[in-house]
Amino acid sequence: MPLSGPVLATAAILKSLKMYNEQYLWPLIVVQDEAHRPIMVGLGYFFQLDVAWGELMAYLTLISVPVLVFYLILQRAFIASIASTGVKG
Repeated sequence: MPLSGPVLATAAILKSLKMYNEQYLWPLIVVQDEAHRPIMVGLGYFFQLDVAWGELMAYLTLISVPVLVFYLILQRAFIASIASTGVKG
């Protein structure tokens, strides 16, 4: 089990990224109040009429902060997982 730590960390990073980015349709259908909608649903509102690129880039920067923090926490295990795939023997 000790050697599976980096692999589990890599799987956790990739799975959380998928869940963070792809949860769009269900909250769009179910949540009626705009204050309770998730980030990715709110991102769609920027493209409705006129695109304000400055606000959009600020919004995207704020969206990427939790992903970067999560990666920095698990960075050592993620790199160990990648490094162990190239080791032969």
